[in-house]
Amino acid sequence: MGHPVRIPESSISAALHARSREPFTDVLAALIGALPDPKAMQFFANRYPNKWAQAVAIFAKLAGYHDKMEVKGNIAVNVSMMSDSQLLEKLSENERQMAEISVEKPVVLSSPNHDEAELGAG
Repeated sequence: MGHPVRIPESSISAALHARSREPFTDVLAALIGALPDPKAMQFFANRYPNKWAQAVAIFAKLAGYHDKMEVKGNIAVNVSMMSDSQLLEKLSENERQMAEISVEKPVVLSSPNHDEAELGAG
């Protein structure tokens, strides 16, 4: 096994006060690197189904899935409850909507002389 990752306590304290995720990235990398083989995971799931279910729920949340389906009226509450992947997806969706709105489309009016007259064209 590799050597444990050591992070100075002062760095951890400062990062936690800043609500940073940095103190956890090296530990997460080590945990992911220690992924058990499929047989060990199957043994774990069969032997400890409740712990396996908890592990699935934890990693689902880490992957951006959530179980909150209620609709909130306050967008600040929604944003605070969204994962990073959900925020990026919402940002991308909003940018697409803004691009559609900002595209200039010709205004078409009915005219007694013509079926349609385009304003601003030409």
